Order: sequence, then structure tokens, then C-alpha cells
Amino acid sequence: MTQVVAKYDYIAVTAQEMSIAVGNVYSLLDRENVDWWLVEDTQGTQGYVPATYVEIVQDPPKIQHFHNPQLARVKMEEVTLTPSKEKIVEHVRKLQNASRENLLDKQSSPQQELSQSKQKMVETVKKLQSASKENLLTDSIEVDDSIVPERNVKIESSKNVYNEIQNNDQETASEESEESEESDESEESDEESEESQEESQDSEIDQASDVSSESEKSSKSKQSTKDQVQSVIQNLRKRKSQVHKIHRGIKLAEPEKIEGFESVPFGFKSSILAQNYNKGVGLAISYLTPQLNSCGLAFKDLHLGRKNNVRKRQVKCNISFYVKEGRFIPASQPLPVIGRHVRMALFDKTNIVSNIHSVPASLTPEHEYNWRFTPKSFLNNSKENKCFVRTFDSDLKLCILFELCLVVKKPTESNQDQLAEISCGWCVLPLFTSDGKIVEPKAYELPIYTGSPFDKEIIVASSPSKDTGFFSNLFAGSRTPTLVIRVSKTDKRSLNYLNDLPDVLIGGSNSLHILSIYRNVLANTLLGKITHPLGSKYEPILAIVPRLLEEVDLLNHFIVLWRKRYRALPGHEKKSYYKLKKQFTAAILTVWPLFFIDMPRYIPGNAENMIARNELWMKLQEQGVMVFLSKPGNAYRPFSTEELEYSYYKVSKLTTVE
Repeated sequence: MTQVVAKYDYIAVTAQEMSIAVGNVYSLLDRENVDWWLVEDTQGTQGYVPATYVEIVQDPPKIQHFHNPQLARVKMEEVTLTPSKEKIVEHVRKLQNASRENLLDKQSSPQQELSQSKQKMVETVKKLQSASKENLLTDSIEVDDSIVPERNVKIESSKNVYNEIQNNDQETASEESEESEESDESEESDEESEESQEESQDSEIDQASDVSSESEKSSKSKQSTKDQVQSVIQNLRKRKSQVHKIHRGIKLAEPEKIEGFESVPFGFKSSILAQNYNKGVGLAISYLTPQLNSCGLAFKDLHLGRKNNVRKRQVKCNISFYVKEGRFIPASQPLPVIGRHVRMALFDKTNIVSNIHSVPASLTPEHEYNWRFTPKSFLNNSKENKCFVRTFDSDLKLCILFELCLVVKKPTESNQDQLAEISCGWCVLPLFTSDGKIVEPKAYELPIYTGSPFDKEIIVASSPSKDTGFFSNLFAGSRTPTLVIRVSKTDKRSLNYLNDLPDVLIGGSNSLHILSIYRNVLANTLLGKITHPLGSKYEPILAIVPRLLEEVDLLNHFIVLWRKRYRALPGHEKKSYYKLKKQFTAAILTVWPLFFIDMPRYIPGNAENMIARNELWMKLQEQGVMVFLSKPGNAYRPFSTEELEYSYYKVSKLTTVE
């Protein structure tokens, strides 16, 4: 196990963090998060510490002990013979200086090299002429059928040499003519004398072959194409300048009024992804549920393997990415904002073709216009901002639609719901390049646009900060609103879990193991040895996991709980489906009461709401389910068997799929 050394003292602020002292050595458990690492001390306590406060301990070099003194001398000689870094650097600098001098010499005398090369070409042409005459004489005396094809090959090769020589002459002549037009009159007179000598040499080459006329035509055609390209470029520049003038003259329209609010900043609209999500479109359960085939007797995307596991499905695109930060997000000062998050879904430029996933966000204390997605209040899960995308389609139009949403309180006078989601901008990340390849694993700064992706006119969002001077903008960089997304490579373990999932899905990478277990249980429930596979049955895993996916904070708490239990399991129980299902069912039942008690509503990105919900979670874990529910202060709904049942008839619409 890798170890780290503390470089500075750090005092824990929250319960998930751990205090460290300078010089102490700790064991590193998890470092997938760039900012916070999970470490463990010698006493067994675990916690998160800043990644900049610790340093990985490097293994000391192994010292070899030699029993034979002769071998020891040989090793010492090898060590002394190895050159030092300073000598290597000096040698490299000498080579660089020598190469620069050679380049300067070549650049100083280009005309001499041209004259020498042309003299050599003339000599080769004369030799070829004499060789061709000798071949003709031998043909008149003796004719052999075996020699004829070889002679033809020689003549064709000589013609090819003539063509190459003539093309080189024409290219060099065109380059010299362009340089002569830009030079002074004195230089033009010298170049004309040199060109006259070159023409005399070219005449000898023209006598050797008749290909010169064709090369001249090709050079003229090249010049004509260059002129055409320049004219096209000039026309494009004129059109671009006209378009810029038109855009500058457009007047900004008044902001649209959202129901329940009098004034809304420009570009802010009601969230499209939130509207679809509230109507039931884009729920994770609708994509996790298998689809029936055309005859309705089997499933299209769910099959059971030999060892009671779901059969893996290969797709064309599996991508992992991090939602890093939002820079210069448009301000929302007149609106009473209580939460922030980013909604994302697959988008084909016309429709939403996947489920809708959200990542909570918070404002950075240093910059009020920047959003971050790994705050300290969510340190119970280090990979919260890491997501995955899985799709079977390879259409070049496919992209990930990101919508920056604000959870806003409505005025008390309105009779509608108290909360509303408003979009302050959106951006798009294409999944494929123009040649059909998957996007490269690197960081992308996506510009944020106002309005909605279905608008005809797309306008880039303006910076919320005030315009400053030239030098301040020069050093501070661009202030356009952007969302930073870093695409990373998918490791083998995550790819193994991803192949258990359906063909189209988007979600958090921290829930991959849970979704894999869910699909295995679903395959055994619907395709196992059961008399009525589509009827209602007791399956807490299938009933509670879809609810967990809709509330991120409870999902994160359950992930931490399940990881601790999974690490404590022996190896043979991890491989057994039935034993793993038993342990997972016991873990999922600890979360079940939280969905049916008097608990604050989940608001993504609201710190106060998260603290209140975390307190209930901690009490439930400390006291237990029965003690927690028996206390008079906790109100809960009456128990119903439907809370722990799964029915395929109720989940799916039972429509035939073509």
C-alpha cells in the first residue's frame, strides 16, 4: 500500500476530514479526487486531507551487497563510467549549436546550391543521352527478345528522371520570380543575369526531352489555382465582416417573464431538463427497465448468463468525465437562489435520448461567479463529480447537453409550488469527432450560451464581472462564461461494471457497482426459475435503488456504507451471487425508512438542507431502524407492502417495441 508524508499541519473542519501533523506517515486509501485524498493513520482512523498537504513516499534505492570483491570493483567501475547530467547537457548544447551553424550556412548560400544542383542535372542528362545512343547502336546490330523489356524499362526510367528534373526547375524558377518581385531594383538586375544563365542550362534539358511544355502548363495552372483561392478567401473575409456588423446592430430583447417572478436576468429561462424530469421523462428507472422485443416473449437488452449473472453488452461509446468547475457564470442577484446544480443528458440536436442526471454545485468563497462541484460538505464521497456516458449509437450529432440550473424560491403570493428551477445557461460536449472517433481524454472549456438549446438564435452568455482595462484583461485571461469538463480514460474495473448496464445510460461513476448488482438481481428476477416473473414480488433492491438514484445525498451515504461492508466480505462471498445479494439487501434496508419519514425535501446544492438530512442519516445509523422509528418525534407513513415490492407491469408500459 502506498504511503504519504504530511508536509504541513492540518486541523480537521468537518467529521469526514482528519487532522495531520508534519512528518507523520499515513497510508493512502483513495486518491481519485484531485483535491482531497483519503488516508489512514496507524490507529486505523480514516479521513480526508488536502492533496497539497501530503506527499507520496518514494521507495528508497535498494543497496546491493557484494560478497565477491572483484564483482564489487566491476560494479564500481560501471558506476564511475556513467556520465553525469552536466556532461550530457553540455554535449547536447554543442550538438544544437553545430546544427544551428549548419542551418545558417545553408541559408546564406541558397543560390550557390541551386547553381551546383543544376550543373549536376545537366551532366546527368548528357550521360543519359550518350547511354541512349549506345543502346540504339546495339539494337541495330543485335536484337534479343530477353533484353528488350529491360531496355524499355531503362528508357521509361530516364523519361521519369527528365520529368522530375524539369518539375524541380520550374518550381525553383517560380520561387525565385516571387522573391524578385518583392526585392529592390538592384537585386532584380542580378537575378535577371542569373536567370539568363539558368535558361541556357534549361535549353539543354529541353533538347533531351519534350516534357518541358507540360511542366510549364502545370505551373501556370498552379498559379491560376492560387489566384482563385486568394479571391475566395477575400470574399469570405468580406462576408464575415458584414455578419459582425449585423450582429452588432441587433438590439437585445427584453427578458422573458417566468411565472411567479416579476423580473428575471437576460438569458434566464425555465429549465427544459427540469420540466421533462418533473413530468417523468428522463427518469433512470425508465432506462434501467428492459424492453420487450416485437413478439413480446423475450427482452431485447436483458439476458441471463450461465453463472446467474447478467450477460454483458458491448456498446460503441463508453466515456468517463469530470465536471470540474464553472467560470464566470452569469449573476442571479435579483433571484432568491437556494441551490445550484448541473443537469446533463444525451442530446441529438433535436431530442433528449437518455435519462437526466444532476451534479450539485456550490459557490467558491474566493470568486462569487465561479461554481465548484467537490465542496467540503460532500466529502463523504470523493468521486461525486465523476460521471459516465454509455450509448450504442454512433451518430456524429450525439452530444452531452449540460444545463446550469438554479433552484429559486417563488413569492408567497403565487398559489403554485414554492420552488422553481431556472436555467442560467447551457453548453454542449460532442461525443464524436468529425471523422467518427470518440473524443480525446483531455480538458475541454465549453462556452456557455443563454436561452435554451432549441432556440433559433444562439447567443454566448456575457461575463458577469465588469469590464476592466486592457492590461488587466491581458493578465487575467478570458472572462467568457465556461464550463470545464475533463474527459478521462475508463479503467478496466469500471468498464466491467459498465458492460452490465443497458445500452443507453448516464450517471455518476460512484454508483457503477450498485447499478451492476441491480442489473444482476433484475436478470435473475425476470429470467430466473420463477412461475410468474412479471408479477409483484418481494425485492427490496429493485424497489429502493431507483429511489436512491433520484436523491444524490442519500445515494452518497449508501455508497460509503456499502463500500465498508463490501471490503469486509471474504473473497468467495464476493464471487457468489446469492451471498452478495444477501449482504446488499441488508445494507439497502437501512436506507429504506428515510423515504417514508418526515424528512426535508432534497434540494441540490443547498448546504442547510444537506446538513439537516445528514443529521437524520447519522441518527438512523447510531440508533438503528426500530429505535429511530419508535421515538415520538419522528413521524412516518403507514407501512405498505408496495414499498418493498417490484412489479414489471407497473414499472413498464407494456408496449411492443419494433
